[in-house]
Amino acid sequence: MKRWFNKVRGFLLLCCVCTCPHYLFSEIGNITQILQAKAHCPIILRADDFGSSGIIIDQPGYYKLCDNVEFASGSVTAISVQSPYVIIDMNTKAIYGAGLSIGIDIADSIHDVVIKGGTISEFSLYGIYVDENCYKVFLDSINLNDASCTSAIVFNGTSGNPVHECAISYCKINEIMADVVIDVDYCSDIEIIGSSFNKNVGSTNLRLVDVDSSEKCRFLKCHFNDNAADGLGELNCIEAATVSSFVFEHCTFNNNAMADGELRGIYLNGSNGSLIKECIFANNQSSSATQGSTGLCSAIDDLNGEGNKIVACIITNNATTTNLTSTDAEIYGIRVTGAYVQNCYIEQCYVTKNNATASGATSDATSYGIFFDAGLYHYLSDCTMLAHRAAATGTASGVGIYNNSLYSTMRQNTSSGNLTYGIYNALDTIIVSCRTGYNGTNYGGIASVLPNSTDVVKLGDNITKVERFENLNISVN
Repeated sequence: MKRWFNKVRGFLLLCCVCTCPHYLFSEIGNITQILQAKAHCPIILRADDFGSSGIIIDQPGYYKLCDNVEFASGSVTAISVQSPYVIIDMNTKAIYGAGLSIGIDIADSIHDVVIKGGTISEFSLYGIYVDENCYKVFLDSINLNDASCTSAIVFNGTSGNPVHECAISYCKINEIMADVVIDVDYCSDIEIIGSSFNKNVGSTNLRLVDVDSSEKCRFLKCHFNDNAADGLGELNCIEAATVSSFVFEHCTFNNNAMADGELRGIYLNGSNGSLIKECIFANNQSSSATQGSTGLCSAIDDLNGEGNKIVACIITNNATTTNLTSTDAEIYGIRVTGAYVQNCYIEQCYVTKNNATASGATSDATSYGIFFDAGLYHYLSDCTMLAHRAAATGTASGVGIYNNSLYSTMRQNTSSGNLTYGIYNALDTIIVSCRTGYNGTNYGGIASVLPNSTDVVKLGDNITKVERFENLNISVN
């Protein structure tokens, strides 16, 4: 009996290892309470057990779904979890149907729950809903698809009752029609790992992951591809407002499209101490179909906070277009803005071939590689900005690096082949060992507008601001 019990314990712990993030696994604990409660075969869930109103799990245990479950009518929560220490093995089966409102609901303050290995489809409200004050909830290898709903997954923390120490790993969230696909409020220590968001659609706005008032969340190896929004609004792959200590690593943002408005990869509106590392943003496109509404595309946008860091990201071949009168087009690789932003650190990024086109009458187009709109003490190092182009009936501008911040430093950057300037510097900044090639009609491509002076440096001109342009290498590539 003891040997058999150890085998069962090992199997359950293996489930948890496969499911849980590395830094959260050590926090699971107390899984033995499941084994003590149900130290025998898993509790089998058949389609007949659900009836027309779903089931309630109010005892610890290992539950295994052995049939597909379909709800034809009504407003149903398929599984309501009201006990801690629960494992739900969906066993590759599916929960779906026109009568399904919520796939799996986890009641407030529940903890130590694992849901793994199945599909939830056609839900009208939520695929999985995790209520306030829950913790150690792990969603692994779940497919959520084919639904017109409020959200696919909700972590519904509240002020003073956060959801924490949870993970979404290797889930596929595809073909969801919603304004917010994953909604995360008042959470901490959340990981989203190896998950994909493909072909989701918003009728006006679309936020694939919307995070508010949270801290210490991590996105690792997630993929945001071929998503679209059709109406006048915004498509933000990840939108995070009032957050701190976030990490985004090895994520991709490709072939997303906004038909009428603004498209962003990562939108950090009030972030402190976050890291974006080795992410790729490519072939995304926005446009404007409403006269007077600017078409905007930005891979990493806003960064309105302190101490954020961007390292080794690739941003390439993104575009924004409009063909309407008096309707502008703007594109940014990385935009840092906000009155209180400071100490933003960007290094080893490759930003290239991001284009803006405004073909309507009296319309402007601007393309920026890296854009510091405001703030203090930013640091830009070892970055490459190439071929930022714009075409417009009005003013067209393409700038590799635009700086309107104070007391910042640019070191060993390359900016070449841009429409107007390689580097445009508006305020006191130290520029060290940067390289600019041919940039439009401005040759060497350095423009400096310093307090009480105007100093445009072209190929062959004398550099009079040596304290601003130390070791500057101006050349034509």
